[in-house]
Amino acid sequence: MGASASGFLPWHRVMVLQFENDLAAIDASVTVPYWDWPDAASSPFTPDFVGENGDGANSKVTTDPFATS
Repeated sequence: MGASASGFLPWHRVMVLQFENDLAAIDASVTVPYWDWPDAASSPFTPDFVGENGDGANSKVTTDPFATS
């Protein structure tokens, strides 16, 4: 990871926490959803969710929600 990117994750976590705290100050029932990777049984990036890989030399997607004509 480059020097410019090395601070992104800690910065992002603090920003999301502050955002969630600000939302909770307005409405305590509001939370920010997240994917709990250590407890996850599988990846969320399945063909049902994001579609299939592309075909051919240019990996053009021909099926699913991200298909191009």
